[in-house]
Amino acid sequence: MALEGVRGPGQCKNVYGPAITNTLSYYYAEGGGLTWAGPFFTCTPWSAFNWCDNTCNTNSRNLGWRELNTGGASNDTLTFNP
Repeated sequence: MALEGVRGPGQCKNVYGPAITNTLSYYYAEGGGLTWAGPFFTCTPWSAFNWCDNTCNTNSRNLGWRELNTGGASNDTLTFNP
């Protein structure tokens, strides 16, 4: 899953619309010269996307994603601070 569309500081965006069905989700974010990355590497396209994990092609790069434990909640809010 990915954020489709760019938002400025202080803005909100739904990344995944339906209720979360897994305890663990993964994310990677970049903006304003900052990057939120982690140790879970997978192929990720250069542009906004909606495809399954680790779909590698010539339009992707290998990025480290962070793990988010939602504790079984059906939704979660993540705030990116510099």
